[in-house]
Amino acid sequence: MGLLLAALLGGFFGVNAMATPEKAGQIMTEALQKRFPGAKIDAKVEGKSGRDVLRGRFRSVRLDMADLGAVDGVPLGMPGKAKKLGWVGHFELFLRNFTFDKTAVESAELKAEQIAYDFDALKDKKQLQIVHCGPATAKVTVAADALEALLVERFPDIREADLTMQDGQIRLSGKKALPLIRLGVPFHLTCRIEIRNSNEIWVTDERVAFEKVTGFSLPVGKLFERMNPVYAFDKEKQWPFEVKLTNLTTKEDKMNIEAALTFVKNDANPQAATEPTDDDKATP
Repeated sequence: MGLLLAALLGGFFGVNAMATPEKAGQIMTEALQKRFPGAKIDAKVEGKSGRDVLRGRFRSVRLDMADLGAVDGVPLGMPGKAKKLGWVGHFELFLRNFTFDKTAVESAELKAEQIAYDFDALKDKKQLQIVHCGPATAKVTVAADALEALLVERFPDIREADLTMQDGQIRLSGKKALPLIRLGVPFHLTCRIEIRNSNEIWVTDERVAFEKVTGFSLPVGKLFERMNPVYAFDKEKQWPFEVKLTNLTTKEDKMNIEAALTFVKNDANPQAATEPTDDDKATP
């Protein structure tokens, strides 16, 4: 999110005093098109013309982007103290067909209220440092094919993997390579997924069936012990948001994830908790 916002907001600082929200949206689109030349981009901005645009203040920003390629990680640092604040009252980001941390994502949606950011850091350093954010939610949809590719990478001894998802259940069929002789034994795994520790996705209730192979036995309990957690959002606690997964479903070979995002408390910028007044919003 930080990279996208920095690109779209950073282009405003050269606009003259007659800047309009429509012009701001055009500048957003052009700036992001340079960053993602093959992407489909549509930006819509609402707010007051002139001084508000020059100060990075917008009532709402909606950004639709598709075919981005790789958007790896969340390039947002932990918040610090800011002297001047930019402001976005309501922000919506809709993404389709991109990769995040090497995982193909079908679609993602982010909605956030009352975003305040360090105006000087964006203007002078082209860095987006959010110092406050109100309620925020995210939704992500990942197809079975993308998760299948992750399994193959994590478990190189699984061959001919075939993953399906339906009604809250995951089914995985393939061949497990035996040690030494590397003989592939066909197996079928069924399991369910659940949320644990607020930000982790786990598989539970695993049931594994092997086709009979004379003279061999496999320890089922250890076969997939490296699978959990399947994925942990912000495992290293480097994001300025705490991620709390709120809903996790599988249907029609797709996994749908919903989350609430809580901004890390920032006592260095108490004025950022509400929309800045004209006295707070110093002219850049």
